[in-house]
Amino acid sequence: MSLALLPAAHAQEPSPPPPPNPMAEAAPAPVERLPPPPRAGGGALWFVAEKLAAAEIALGITPEQQAPWRGFAQAAIALAEAGGPGPRAGDETGGVERFKHMLEAQTRRGEAAAELSRALDTLGAALTPAQRATADRLLADLPPPFADPGGPRGAGAPPPPPPMGPPGDRDAASAPRFDKPSLFTR
Repeated sequence: MSLALLPAAHAQEPSPPPPPNPMAEAAPAPVERLPPPPRAGGGALWFVAEKLAAAEIALGITPEQQAPWRGFAQAAIALAEAGGPGPRAGDETGGVERFKHMLEAQTRRGEAAAELSRALDTLGAALTPAQRATADRLLADLPPPFADPGGPRGAGAPPPPPPMGPPGDRDAASAPRFDKPSLFTR
């Protein structure tokens, strides 16, 4: 059968072009970036505020206990703010100025810690025995001081991992030699 004999209804018309792909023609979406992490003071302040709000609910602070609770909460926030960020690199010119700044910051932290201790004593006297037991559990669940996401540092830190490589690689012959020139000696 020849194509010329087919009726016009059966003849193939050229197919229309495919619809445009909206994904291919769309401009690339801007990369959503997270804001930079807060400096030490801001992060500590949010952490303390979050824990204080949860503790107030867990303890069931009554209207009569609001005054000592507010004193405790304000002292805890003051301590978090006292541990705020230090000078940025290049802010101060010499080591003596940086050292003085560090001493001033430590003094502020000590004064804020003493105030928090007094506020804790006042709050503890206002709490019921059941609330004190709850407070003790809440405080026990706080991370240790100077803990970071990688784990604790200091006295309670786990031992370092064992050295890599076979045991023979750790003998005296493989120890660094300081009588040979290296990047660190001239």
